[in-house]
Order: sequence, then structure tokens, then C-alpha cells
Amino acid sequence: MSELISRYGGIERSAVSGKTNYLVVGFEMEDGRPITEGSKYKKAVEKNVRIINEDELLAMIRASNPEASAASEAEQLKSKQLEEENAVQKEETLMKDHDFVSSDLFTVKYAPSSIKEIIGNEGIIENVKQWLTQWDDVFIHKRITVKHTSQNPDAKAVLLSGPPGIGKTTSAHIIAKECGYEIVELNASDTRNRKSVQRFFNDMIVTKNVHQFFSDHSSAKTDSQSKPKVGNANAKILVVMDEVDGMGGGDRGGIGELIQVIEASMIPIICICNDRDNKKIQSLARKCYDCSFGKLPQDAMITRLQFICKKEEIAMSKADLAELVESSGGDMRQVACFCVAMNV
Repeated sequence: MSELISRYGGIERSAVSGKTNYLVVGFEMEDGRPITEGSKYKKAVEKNVRIINEDELLAMIRASNPEASAASEAEQLKSKQLEEENAVQKEETLMKDHDFVSSDLFTVKYAPSSIKEIIGNEGIIENVKQWLTQWDDVFIHKRITVKHTSQNPDAKAVLLSGPPGIGKTTSAHIIAKECGYEIVELNASDTRNRKSVQRFFNDMIVTKNVHQFFSDHSSAKTDSQSKPKVGNANAKILVVMDEVDGMGGGDRGGIGELIQVIEASMIPIICICNDRDNKKIQSLARKCYDCSFGKLPQDAMITRLQFICKKEEIAMSKADLAELVESSGGDMRQVACFCVAMNV
């Protein structure tokens, strides 16, 4: 696009000023946020600069130079096709070490198996990994002091929030694995009230020993890929509490008990929810490292889906995949399930 602008007499600048005639924008920012939240967009509105998309830019070029527009469009199409091919090749390189699980479900088979395979929210994921890496030194050995901010990075638990299908639970599992923790996972449907939370955590909050805990809780649900081994008496436990927005609130509910557990806990806890604005979740967020996941970048989602379709020999164009991503609201799990249906 930069070459095209230059060829037809335009000058590209890195910043918006009062001398800027047009700001060319895409549909969203690289981190998945709406384009209207970008600093350049806000500056353009402030300076009364006309905001256009790529299609409008091409239309302007056609109007100013009809004879050259056909050739430039052909070059642009060829360039886009090459970019798409390169993007899929990069995705293949990224996924070459992927641990492909034998499953008919693409959500399982192509689920990220390392941090580098996760799409989007890179900064948040790195912050949570650092929090977990330092957990013992901060809360057990008292070797490190974490500065308090409005997000509470000095809390004993993390709250991962955001819409469904964007990788919150997957990220929690991978971070735990890469930090050497064994996962004990609970779902809010199993621990909705104060009594059920108390029953599960009574023994756990005073021990970090997997062997000791699982000798008394043999029926506990664990991550199938990182099930604690009885012989590994020194393995560390991480509790993942999924769908906490489904727990009961108030003095008689599970949220209040969970907050007390967090304050007394001798092990790290990751809580996960979809509805961060829920009133009962707001009280939990004040006691957790509050990490909100954003929508996944559409281009990255489409590239991953192109890779999956190529591997599974599913004939779907980039335009079709883009429409699926748009209609799903950025829910990668939902789109992957649709691709499974297409493959039947």
C-alpha cells in the first residue's frame, strides 16, 4: 500500500498532523481493539482529517488515473496473494513443533501447545507468566516485593476475563505447564456455593505438595495432559477456577468464600470468567491480579484457520473464513467447530 501511495503522488507520514489530508485505516488494531481506540484515529478526528479505508483509497486512485488503475489493481491483487501465501507459510513454520492430539475436534487437535502458538493478548500472557514464575518468591519466601497498581499484580490470584473462545483457559494451562505447575481444575458448576468451595480448599490452602493432596483427593479433576504423578512428591499445584461468574454471590455464595481462600492460600489460583462487569465478579477482581483479554486479531485468526483448512483439505476461501470470523464475534472455538462440521 505504501508503494501504491507513493507511485500516484501521495506522501506517507507516520504521524497525523494538521497538514494530513487522509488517514487510511483497517477494520481493527493489531491487538484486536476497535480502530476507533487508536491514537492516530483520535488525532485525525481532533484535527478534522478525513478518515478512509483501503477500498476508498483505491477508488480515489481509479478516479484520478483510470488508465493506470487496472494495472495497479492487478499488482495489488498479486501482492495480496503473495502476502497471504507468506502468512500461511509462517504459520506452518510456527506450528511445525505442535503436539497434534489425535481427535476429530479441531478445538482439541489444533489447540495451542505452547505460548508462541497462542493468538493475541501476548502482553497479558507474558505478565501472567511472570506473576506465576515469581509466586513462591513473593508469597512464600518473601524474596521479592511487587509494586501495587490498580491491576493488583501483587495479589495471590489472577482473574482472566474476556469473551468466550479467545483462549483464556488454554493460556492458563500452557502458562502453568511452562512454569512447572500441575493443574487442578474446577468449574463453577461443581463449586457454586460456600460449602463446596470450603470442602475443596480446606486441605489445599495449607499444602503445596501434590502427592499429599492427591492421596486424599483421588477423584479431583485434573488437566489430562499434566496429571500429577504419585512419585513426584515435590510437584507444585496451581488451581484453575473456570467460569467463576457462574458461582453464587453474596455472603452465602461461593464468591465470598473464594475471596477468603485466596487471601489464605499457599498456592497460586487462576480464576476465569466471561463477564467482568458482573457485580459479584467486581468484588473478586479487587482481590486478584486483574487481567482482561481483548478480542483476537482477525487477520491472525484467519491465517490460523487457513493453516487448519490446508492441513485438513477443507476448501474454504479467505473471504469465507473472514465472514465466519466476523459472524462469530471473534470466537475462535466457534469457528473451529464450524470447520469440523464442514469436514464431515
